[in-house]
Amino acid sequence: MRIAFTSTQKYIIFFLVIILSAIVLFTGLNASLRDWDESVYAQVAKESLDHSDWYNLYWNEKPFIDKPPLIFWLTRQVYKMSGVGEWQARIASAVLGLMSVALVMLFGWHFISMGTGVLAALIMLGTPHFVKISKMGQLDVPVGFFIAVSLVSFYIGKKNPLCFLLSGFFTGLAILTKWSVGFLSPIAQVMLVLLPGYRLIIKNKLWWLSFLVTLLVCAPWIIQQYLQYGDIFAAHFLGSKILESVNSEIAGHGGSVFYYVTKILRESRPWCFIFPISIAFGIVQSLKNNRMADFLLVWFFVVFIVFSLAKTKLHWYIQPVYPPLALLTAMGIMHFVKKYKKLQIAVFALALIIIPAHTVFTRNYIKLDLNPEMKTLVESIKADLVKYDRLYVFRITCTPSLLFYTGKPVTLLHNQDDLKQVLDVSDTVFIVTDSSNSSIMREYLAVIGVPWIYNIDQIEQFFVFSIHKQGG
Repeated sequence: MRIAFTSTQKYIIFFLVIILSAIVLFTGLNASLRDWDESVYAQVAKESLDHSDWYNLYWNEKPFIDKPPLIFWLTRQVYKMSGVGEWQARIASAVLGLMSVALVMLFGWHFISMGTGVLAALIMLGTPHFVKISKMGQLDVPVGFFIAVSLVSFYIGKKNPLCFLLSGFFTGLAILTKWSVGFLSPIAQVMLVLLPGYRLIIKNKLWWLSFLVTLLVCAPWIIQQYLQYGDIFAAHFLGSKILESVNSEIAGHGGSVFYYVTKILRESRPWCFIFPISIAFGIVQSLKNNRMADFLLVWFFVVFIVFSLAKTKLHWYIQPVYPPLALLTAMGIMHFVKKYKKLQIAVFALALIIIPAHTVFTRNYIKLDLNPEMKTLVESIKADLVKYDRLYVFRITCTPSLLFYTGKPVTLLHNQDDLKQVLDVSDTVFIVTDSSNSSIMREYLAVIGVPWIYNIDQIEQFFVFSIHKQGG
């Protein structure tokens, strides 16, 4: 038995879920940024604004060709309108996270049932892994959104072929967000057209034309970058970067083929306990010729298998699996409770309770404060930094966050030889290191007879050396 709602009640429910999503995803953005990826991306957008250069990206005063430009363009515009800051660096991802929830809800609501759509949205909001990464200024939730819109447009294209062109457009945006990950949508589409119920799409000219649309979206930027950087861009972006992430562990970030299984189970409680059952349910439904189950399973498994087989693994890479996984889970649950009105009410009540429960029991679910020590450090040294043009770090890897928070160029000193070279040409040097390396610094400076001032002893994790050579 389905619970009946009037049209007005349906609109109210939809907007209440959207409001709840906004509260969950937009609260707590104005907190310290994580080192490396998040701080790097925040700084890239900042330097793009400083250079007044749309096409060419920069980081730490050097060209940045590691990632495509779309999210940096969006963040750049936010900076331009609202200033440079933490929430501004994160808002693009959070907005696209909200749009992911809305898309999942609307797709499930229209093509399966209202209950499935609403429950799928609540499952995503009750999945800490999705919520946390949505709040980070990274590329994984945005590319997951564009992949989702592309595949949903492909699905709708069965009845309205013009939507195939829309699918191609959003695939282009996915590629401009995270390059090779954006190709997951075309891969899934090719897999789907091999299945019964989708094979006629192969004969549709608009589907084939969608690949041209994708090319037209991406080509201007790719051509400009090749003309600007030549073989460096081609080797890095069109070849070695992709092969390196697939065939080897970048910066030691690897794991077994079960890496993402354990991460999803650990980071998505309590829904993770139902996810395996939902996938099994989807497989059973697919064997019964359920075309929606085919669609969601292909979507899920293409993303999951590709990331699981790649050698480089980071837990946030897997974000694009959550939309199809939430829909599969909601579809399975609603299938089993559809005859029981009270049980349906209990399911939705539980799904709603899980969300505030996470605010109490799950760290960083609401306020995403990932690097408070660095923020405290910068506040402590800000006054001293005014007289320095450059900041140095000795044998530590906090370069990205220091660069973003201080606004000063940062140079990494790998060893004492690097330190000596700097001291040979500079009379005043400002160096940040950590407790494990501070003794090396002090011993070396004592040996060469260079005086220094240590001025933030209240912060145990970091040591700061303000060095003034005699006569400097």
